[in-house]
Amino acid sequence: MKGKFTGGRVNYGYSCHEQKLSVIDEEAAVLLEIFTDYANGKSLTDIANGLNSRGITNRGKPFLMNSIYFLLNNEKYTGVYRFGDKVFTETYPQIIPTELYQTVKTKLDANRHGKHVAGVEYLLRGKVRCGYCGKNLRSHAGMSSSGIYRYYECPSPRKTTDCKFRAVTKEILEQLVVEAVANAVNDKANRELLIKTVMEIYKSRAEENTALRVLEKDLAQTGKALSNLSGIFTESTKQRLEELEAEKRALQEKILIAKFNHPPSS
Repeated sequence: MKGKFTGGRVNYGYSCHEQKLSVIDEEAAVLLEIFTDYANGKSLTDIANGLNSRGITNRGKPFLMNSIYFLLNNEKYTGVYRFGDKVFTETYPQIIPTELYQTVKTKLDANRHGKHVAGVEYLLRGKVRCGYCGKNLRSHAGMSSSGIYRYYECPSPRKTTDCKFRAVTKEILEQLVVEAVANAVNDKANRELLIKTVMEIYKSRAEENTALRVLEKDLAQTGKALSNLSGIFTESTKQRLEELEAEKRALQEKILIAKFNHPPSS
């Protein structure tokens, strides 16, 4: 709330001094280049390779596809810091224009769902792994004499690893998984487990909301007690006022923490 850095790793592009973040101009220029290149159609791999070939490092380490992806997904570079349902704009100085970030986010979201062409989604992208090497399968498309065929493949290069995975046709794998999920949900034991789990979640949320309401009620009562004592100046009332003020501050802190830890569900 005071715009101070709360701790942890300082993101690329920033430095921290006495809990206040400031922009590192050289790194900010690299970030702007990364966002602009991706918005203009460069791939994550090409961006990383381009930076590494010029001797530009990620604070001593080479840029990787995953590190570029992490940077592009970081909304803090627009000056926005989200915590629960709260938004703070005083902690991170803005480096990336909001419009550029939104353009990049739209492209990332589209690629996340494997849309090689408009209207085509790979339902299992990011959800299935190779049974040999454990890497996430990626979506792919190719041409044959009969037209376009789509499939899932392992990203591990066959020449340099022992991975024996062979590409699986998109429609076949998705149909198998959808049928398996449907059968699992329709199983009586699994259905009862789902119901029990959902009810436990709702019960837990109800208890959390009840605890918050109790804190808010206590705060209201403390405020009323303070109001009743205002204007009365004796040694005993002075001590009581100090106790109530301390109690009020403690309750306000507890309420703030409770709201941050358990933001209202949509």
